[in-house]
Amino acid sequence: MSQSRQALILCIVFSLPLLIWFIAQLQFIDWNTVNLQSLFRQTLFGLLLLQFFAIALLFINHPGDNWQDDALGASHILLFPMPFMALFWLTGSASLSVILKSLALIGSLAVFAFLIQQCSQLFSSRVFPGRAKVIQTLVTLSHIVLASMVWNFRHVWWNWLSL
Repeated sequence: MSQSRQALILCIVFSLPLLIWFIAQLQFIDWNTVNLQSLFRQTLFGLLLLQFFAIALLFINHPGDNWQDDALGASHILLFPMPFMALFWLTGSASLSVILKSLALIGSLAVFAFLIQQCSQLFSSRVFPGRAKVIQTLVTLSHIVLASMVWNFRHVWWNWLSL
């Protein structure tokens, strides 16, 4: 399976429970502006967290033979929540600067994960050709550490986004 297909499947699988939760919450809130905007902010937080995990988990145990496919897979994850973010902006739940900062944060994480993947390919093919499994295991561990750091410091970047 190509990385772009895997990325789209990850986005759909990760977003479906969030969407079901969001629709269920819409039925039980009072339809005033404060409650609706609070629900949209919570949904934005969940969506960003799911995007972070999808990007960190996209490259785990994948040899990454084709860098264009890896980049396309990461861009699918980056562009998948655009309709949701447009909805958050149109309802006034998040300003345009918050959405742009969140896209920059997610984009920098995607670039970092992509560079880890490409450097591991360079090391496994040229520097240590006989140790490809060891290097792939180290890359998998680095992506797991990256996902755990995203989870551990979620309040830091949440405050930075000022939501």
